[in-house]
Amino acid sequence: MNILFSFLLLLSTTQTQTVSLVYVDYPPYYSESQPEQGPLSELVTKAFLHAGYRVNNRLVPWARAYRDVKNGHVDGLYTIWYRAEREAWLYYSDPLPPNEITLLKNNSLVTMEKVDVQSLTKYKIGLVKGYTFPPKLNSIKVNILDVKSDKHGLIMLGEKRIDLFLTDKQLALYLLSNELKQYQSDISPLSPPMEVVHQYLVISKKTKNAKQKFKAFNQGLKALKNSGEYDKILKKHHLFY
Repeated sequence: MNILFSFLLLLSTTQTQTVSLVYVDYPPYYSESQPEQGPLSELVTKAFLHAGYRVNNRLVPWARAYRDVKNGHVDGLYTIWYRAEREAWLYYSDPLPPNEITLLKNNSLVTMEKVDVQSLTKYKIGLVKGYTFPPKLNSIKVNILDVKSDKHGLIMLGEKRIDLFLTDKQLALYLLSNELKQYQSDISPLSPPMEVVHQYLVISKKTKNAKQKFKAFNQGLKALKNSGEYDKILKKHHLFY
């Protein structure tokens, strides 16, 4: 009987130590097509595992991911940017690797190597419709052309239909290396980034044991950083800062 009770107790504990997460397709940070589903997926999975949780994650469209975590239908999602108004229903983790929102240029159309904000008024700049506009550009009048996706924006840049394209640097380099190799020598990023925004894992406050799961993830993430495993994972996936 003692053996049976111990087994049932262990089974019960195992069943409760699971966290359900959703994510979207966003290479090179996380994607079903990447090993370990990408570096951030591996970081998230190993941080929770270190804290005693098994991760059950699903790839879903962004609108569904946002709705499900807001309503508490899943425990959390990765990743999201910080917005103060969301703290009413979300716990934000400690920061994960940031997005470097960067201007990329067509090398034959733009000669500058570093961003001169005042000179941007003379260029046609592509931006994915719905993306946030960096605060640095609020002080000047710029010619923004909406594009339907990051891939479409890079194609337009490579074909000289726009002069500059604003997007996440790592995402752009990934697309140019894997899906748009024909434009790789024609496009390069400008420095410094227009904005650096940390990514976060979030836990819905409506889910069971939300605060416990949130704290467990942060503890696991800290352990990965202290052990050096955090940097090893990023290096393994060629994600450098």
